[in-house]
Amino acid sequence: MRCALVLVLAACGRGPRTPVAISHHEAAPAAVVDTDGDGIPDGRDGCPTVAEDFDLYQDEDGCPDLDDDHDGVPDDKDMCFDTPGTDGGGCPEGCSYTTTSTDCWSRPLFTDASPPAAAASSVKQLFDAYPEILVVTLSTDRNAGEPEAVARARLERAERALVAAGVPAEKLAFAVHAERPAGSTTTDVFGLVTKQRFEDGKFRTAHCAGDMGSVYRVSRERNYHCKPRICGDGECWPPTEDHASCPQDCPR
Repeated sequence: MRCALVLVLAACGRGPRTPVAISHHEAAPAAVVDTDGDGIPDGRDGCPTVAEDFDLYQDEDGCPDLDDDHDGVPDDKDMCFDTPGTDGGGCPEGCSYTTTSTDCWSRPLFTDASPPAAAASSVKQLFDAYPEILVVTLSTDRNAGEPEAVARARLERAERALVAAGVPAEKLAFAVHAERPAGSTTTDVFGLVTKQRFEDGKFRTAHCAGDMGSVYRVSRERNYHCKPRICGDGECWPPTEDHASCPQDCPR
């Protein structure tokens, strides 16, 4: 009967001209359903209508975890994402969150002594190494009595060199700083990462992007530090981190 069907289709010009074996045991693959569009199929998605928040914490279950440490402070506002806080900002007493690092940058990107093409190539390598970088702001100081247009021209020259090296122009911004004191002159152009993909997330760790400042990458590594509190003769760490190390007389 299968052969007869093939011959009829062929005669009508709708089928193959030679019989083709058809397996009745092979069904067409079912379409993958992913209602919330988070990349986890509904069949193994614990929350098929709510997208997972991919923050390297229980990302496989398909359910968003919006307060990982359950301290009442949402993750997007929690300065200490995996340690229950008591200060209203999500951190225990004595903890601080690092948002910048002045150790990561100090030298100008472009100087009179640095060939523009070589400097631009070095910056392009940093863009390639850190796809998280969305915008770098090029900046320079105005010299005493110097029109702002002249200072801005330095930034435009740097921009042209960077674009020629392959850095997209939309990833560059300009900033002309205040006028320098008389007798102090410069032609240096600095660059600083001013916008990046994860700038609003708390699940990140800092990396130094050459002389362009800090770049934050998604990570469960802490980017905050908790200092011990001193109570009497001993140290008292925030009790939410280590109850055992806190002496009885230490305020909780």
